[in-house]
Amino acid sequence: HRADAITTTPGGVVVALEIERSIKTGKRYRSILSHHLAALERGDYSLVIYTSPSEITARAVRGLVTSINQVIVGGRETTVTPEMLSKFKFLTYSELIEGSTK
Repeated sequence: HRADAITTTPGGVVVALEIERSIKTGKRYRSILSHHLAALERGDYSLVIYTSPSEITARAVRGLVTSINQVIVGGRETTVTPEMLSKFKFLTYSELIEGSTK
C-alpha cells in the first residue's frame, strides 16, 4: 500500500494523505494501518491524515481505523496503542483546507 499523496507542511512535517471518498472494509483498513505504522516507524513520514468529503464518512473511517487492536508490522503481531493512533488524523475536505490556511 502507498498513500494517495505524500506532502510536506510549511513547518517541515512530512504527511501521508489518504483520500477516502468511500468506506473500505475493516480487513482492508487493517492492512493499510499495518503499512502506515511500518512507514511511521521507518520515519518515511510523521503523520497520516485521512480526509473525506463528509463528516459522516470521516467519523466512519475514524471508527474503523481506531477499532483495530492488532496488526502485523515488520512481520510481527503488534498491539495498536493510543500513542500509535495519535499520529492519525481524520478530517473532512473542508477541515483540511481550513487548517491549511491557518
